[in-house]
Amino acid sequence: MEVLRFTLKKQTLPVVLETEAGEVTVHLVEMIGAERDSYLGEMGKQMKYGPDGKPSGLSSFEGLHAMLLTRCLVKETGEKYTVEEIQAFPSTTQTGLFEAAQELNALGEDGEEEAKKD
Repeated sequence: MEVLRFTLKKQTLPVVLETEAGEVTVHLVEMIGAERDSYLGEMGKQMKYGPDGKPSGLSSFEGLHAMLLTRCLVKETGEKYTVEEIQAFPSTTQTGLFEAAQELNALGEDGEEEAKKD
């Protein structure tokens, strides 16, 4: 059997945001387990379930991107962005950050496939 090797250092991805005042570098930071569990719990509350009890989609898309990004997007000061701040971002920016945060945290289809292998 091979030796398994993992890191306890959270992954960080620099992000450059263009603002009216110039460019700002912020970071997408990997969540710890408790943050991920909290996020998944909130997502579960927004799920619709079919007659078979399996998830069949979302009942609401409101705050979908912000729910994840408030846990991952960190300002230069070390503070996390608020829901209100993230909701004020252009939709293409929110979507790009959301997709990057999903990948960083092994969420979404690829992450689900990886989790099934564990």
